[in-house]
Parts: sequence; C-alpha cells; structure tokens
Amino acid sequence: MCSYSLYEINWYNLSYTVAYSLHIVEDATPYSCHTELAYQVKLALNSSRKGSPEVRLEVAMDLLMFRGGLAHYGTKLPACVRQQPVYGITQYSNLEPLLGKGWHLRVLNKGGDFCYCAKESVQYYLHKRKSVEEVDQDGKVVKCLRGGDVLVFKFVRMDGTCTQYPAFCELQ
Repeated sequence: MCSYSLYEINWYNLSYTVAYSLHIVEDATPYSCHTELAYQVKLALNSSRKGSPEVRLEVAMDLLMFRGGLAHYGTKLPACVRQQPVYGITQYSNLEPLLGKGWHLRVLNKGGDFCYCAKESVQYYLHKRKSVEEVDQDGKVVKCLRGGDVLVFKFVRMDGTCTQYPAFCELQ
C-alpha cells in the first residue's frame, strides 16, 4: 500500500511579494480508504442551513477492505439495498478503530458550535458502480470508464453548542 505524509502549505501575499511557508503536520497517517472516509465525514460536518441535513458520501473501496473493516465493526441492519446488506452502528466507538476517536464530531469555532452525526442515522453499504461507455456516431465504443466497488456512507448532520451539551464536546 502506498503511503505519504501530509503537508500544509500556507500562502501569504505581502505587498506584491509572495512568500511560501511549508511545515509538516506531525500526526501524518498513511493513506487508506478509511482515512479518506474519516476526512469526507469531517468535511461534511459543517453548519450549513442550506439544503437537507442528510449526507451521502461515496468512497472507493474494494470488497475485501469492506469485509475486513467496516462490515466487521458495524451491525447488520434488516434492510438491503440492491441485494447488499446495510450496516449501522450502536455506539460511536464502534468505528473508532478505523476512523479515529471523535470521527463523528467537529467543533467549528471558539464559541463551541459543533456538528455531529446522529448515531441512529448512520448507514453504510457496498455498492457496485456500473461502467460508463461513450460511443461515437457509428455506434462504436470510443471510451469505457470502468466501474467498481464504492462504499456509500449516509448519516444525518446535527448541530449543537458546547454550552447546551458540554459532555459531547469533551469527546473531541
């Protein structure tokens, strides 16, 4: 498996002079589909009043990685999507070995505003994407983009403040 270190790049524009500073983030973890999922969850946890609070994420994941990871730590629900079993969680700690502590919570500012995943709403399953083909005017296949297995991870985003729920913010 390929791994890399994470870098944070800051750009400063100082009176027509551009200075670049680069520093290494100390807690760099190797890339995996689980770290990508954790990143996507944190990115989706924002305090936006626009649209629906329902979030649907898709992350490329193969069957073996799914069975050895998320399927192992989750609880199989009685529902199925396209003959695929749907999994959920009973506690946030169920997915902490894969996604890290506090994967479900994001504190947004010093005032203590935060967003979190509603535990009861977390559902995920493996979905097989079909291939996409492009044809020319003669009906010949010009381009074929291969489909593959994709993890579909759904949850409902909730908002709160640390003054309302102080115990929740201590988890972060």
